[in-house]
Amino acid sequence: NLRKAVRYYYLWMLKNWSQNGLINYEPNKTTKQYLKEIDHNDNKIDFEYVSYIYDNVWYGYHEITEVDFLKIEDQLQQLINKR
Repeated sequence: NLRKAVRYYYLWMLKNWSQNGLINYEPNKTTKQYLKEIDHNDNKIDFEYVSYIYDNVWYGYHEITEVDFLKIEDQLQQLINKR
C-alpha cells in the first residue's frame, strides 16, 4: 500500500528530525506547531512541502501511482538524511 508507505516515511522523517534536534517530536503535534520550531528557512520550506504532500495522500485519501510514490519517497529520504 503506497499510502501507508508515505505515512511511514513521513513518521520516519519526524523521528530523525527529532533525534537531530531540528524538531521536538510529540505524537499529537500539528504541522503548524512543528513549523514554529524549525529555525532554518530552507528546512521550513521543505518540511511544509512534504507535510502538504503527506496530508493530501494520507488524509485526503488520494491514490498515488508508483511513479508518484518514487518522487515522494525521494523527497522524504532527502529530509530523513538532513542533519
